[in-house]
Amino acid sequence: MGNILAVVLVLVYVAYVMTGGIESTSSSFNKSTVVSKHAAPSVAHTASAVEEVASKTEHVTSKIHLSQKEMRHTIKAAGEENGWLMTEYKGNTLIAEKIEEDGMVSVTVTFDSSSFSIEPENTALDHILNSVLH
Repeated sequence: MGNILAVVLVLVYVAYVMTGGIESTSSSFNKSTVVSKHAAPSVAHTASAVEEVASKTEHVTSKIHLSQKEMRHTIKAAGEENGWLMTEYKGNTLIAEKIEEDGMVSVTVTFDSSSFSIEPENTALDHILNSVLH
C-alpha cells in the first residue's frame, strides 16, 4: 500500500510543479473540477491518471490472508506452472522471466501477505496471479 501512496504523491507533486499549482472550483474534491491555473490540458486529467496508475500498480487480495512465505510459494508456483522462470530476489520480491515470440520478458513481482505488484505491468502474469489468489 505504501507503493501506491508514493506513486500518487509523486504524480500529484509533478503535476503541481509543472503547472504552477492546482486549484479546485469547489470545496469538495471531484476529479472533474480539477483545473490548472495555466489551463494545461494534461492537468485536467491528473486525478484520473493517478487513479489509473494506482489501480495498475497494486492488486489487493483481501479474500486471502497468507503468510509472506505462503504468498511467495503461491506466486512462484503459479508463475512456473504457466511457463515463467521465477527467481527469488528478496524475501518479498521475485523476478519473473519468460521467453515469448517477441523476445524475453522480465518483470519484478513485489508482494506482502495480502497484495502484490508487477513492474513493469504485465497483463498475462497479472491475470495468472489474480486467478490463483482470488
